[in-house]
Amino acid sequence: GNSLPPDFSDHAQTLVEHYSIEDGLHRLRVRSTSSLVGKARLEVDCKEYQDVALTAIYDGESDKLLDRSHIAEGDTLLVRGPTESISNMATELHLALRTEPQEETLADAMFNKHSGLAEVVIPPRSNLIGTTVFPGMTAKDGELFVLAVQRGGVDLGARPTNIIAGDHILLQ
Repeated sequence: GNSLPPDFSDHAQTLVEHYSIEDGLHRLRVRSTSSLVGKARLEVDCKEYQDVALTAIYDGESDKLLDRSHIAEGDTLLVRGPTESISNMATELHLALRTEPQEETLADAMFNKHSGLAEVVIPPRSNLIGTTVFPGMTAKDGELFVLAVQRGGVDLGARPTNIIAGDHILLQ
């Protein structure tokens, strides 16, 4: 062609910043005594912890996004929410706060050859209007994950929300 196509290599980072995904982000390591050991990824439920949303689960050995179906000791949950709620979750589920830096950025982890991001805008006649969504919610097959929901450019937090026309949903 006569022109180069647009460079979208930084778009994942733009989405992470726009949806403030890294705000209030905590890494929690799964201890051997945690009730999450042996559970399926889809069984991780943050609803009982106020405004906490699961963002990703990393393999404890490779520090890459978890690609096996069950959680093991040493895996890391990447969660978003208020410090007090995260602390309660860590205590109740026997998780340790992980403070060492992660090698790859959040945008790199979410947008790579194994995982992608999609920003969806709900059109006026969508069948999804009135449906309840929340960050951390997954599709039945576990392949689609809600990272954030915004209405009018404002993040709606981790609580369940009924979708209306014009809402923006960030999916992984």
